[in-house]
Amino acid sequence: MNPTPANLRGLMQRICRHSWRLRPRPTHAMPKVRLLPHIKAVLLDVYGTMLISTAGEPAGAGREHDGQHLLPALRAAGLQPLRGLMESQGVELLRQEIVRRHTLALMTGDDRPEINIQDVWRRVLQCLQRQAQLVPTVINSSILRTLAVEYECRVNPVWPMPGVRATLSRLRRAGCLLGIVSNAQFYTPLTLEALFRGGCSGLGLAPQLCVWSYEQHVAKPAPALYVEAWRRLLAQGVRHPREVLMVGNDMVNDILPAAALGFRTALFAGDARSLRNRRDDPRCCGLRPDATITHFRQLELLCLRIKHRH
Repeated sequence: MNPTPANLRGLMQRICRHSWRLRPRPTHAMPKVRLLPHIKAVLLDVYGTMLISTAGEPAGAGREHDGQHLLPALRAAGLQPLRGLMESQGVELLRQEIVRRHTLALMTGDDRPEINIQDVWRRVLQCLQRQAQLVPTVINSSILRTLAVEYECRVNPVWPMPGVRATLSRLRRAGCLLGIVSNAQFYTPLTLEALFRGGCSGLGLAPQLCVWSYEQHVAKPAPALYVEAWRRLLAQGVRHPREVLMVGNDMVNDILPAAALGFRTALFAGDARSLRNRRDDPRCCGLRPDATITHFRQLELLCLRIKHRH
């Protein structure tokens, strides 16, 4: 059952309560900015690009898990941990379940499988109940969504990257198609809705051009996400991959698969928390993005013929 608008508003209110102003940390990267002619569409990563992200990725994307936030998240979701439950134990169950699901998917031939975080939490809660670590209760979708949001907001605080709204507004007014290709969970669009008034639509992002890993059941850097984005762009009248610019903070997840499909690429090097240069990764040997930007406003210089005022 899909959550009601009231349920969604409640989740977004929780996201807002756990969000506070973050500032990008300098990367000391040198911008490489030049006009890339004939760009008709811009695709964006979310975590570490549109959003300052302390973890750099959403749950399930290979990040570490922090035990100190588990008990508060359980209680905020209306669950009652029993005395003796160790946060490290619960977080280890979470980690093991994510690994188990990834392993099973790989065994069936899926490349870079994406988890459903609600399914993961259901299994973790069932295990805690069997171990008498949690007061028995009916585990419904509302509890799972609330727990996922409460835990994620605590371990991975996010905040809008400076300049996102103004830059996307100008690109949209200039006629650029705007979309997203991102590792994500169900709460990622809700987070954009909570932190940017109007969410994706308010930012000028076309819903049909937003490709989320949790909906496609595959995660970056799997080419399938970018192939799906290209299929949707073709339906919008884009005729050549070189007319598409992918912007992201990770050379492997964002730049490599986009460049392989023929898209132009811009490495977002605006925050030291999330910049992934991957200099030691052999997959990136010889790989160079078409541009490197350190602030969102520089994106306009890549796509638009800016008239300088004298």
